[in-house]
Amino acid sequence: MCGISALFCLQGQCDPNNIITMTNCVRHRGPDDEGYVFFSLEEGQYKSYCIAGNETPPAVKAAGLPYTPSCSSVHMPEQAVIALGHRRLSIEDFEIPPQTTKALS
Repeated sequence: MCGISALFCLQGQCDPNNIITMTNCVRHRGPDDEGYVFFSLEEGQYKSYCIAGNETPPAVKAAGLPYTPSCSSVHMPEQAVIALGHRRLSIEDFEIPPQTTKALS
């Protein structure tokens, strides 16, 4: 189970801190990772910000993939037109399915 939240500001721009509050409300759905993407309108052009949350693992921040949240909320825009938040639940299944056991032997 994971949790997502979204904020679309149809008139003007909104405070990005609202999406952090919304995403924290669904923390129980994914306490293993969090991340945010903000789209702000700056000088007539959209700019995106990928932000790591407090619970984003260091390996994710260091991955260097496109849209990897590499910076913290300190670099958050002051206003956003669209804000997305995500919480991830890491599921570890310790029971090996029978078809996997056959492939390993």
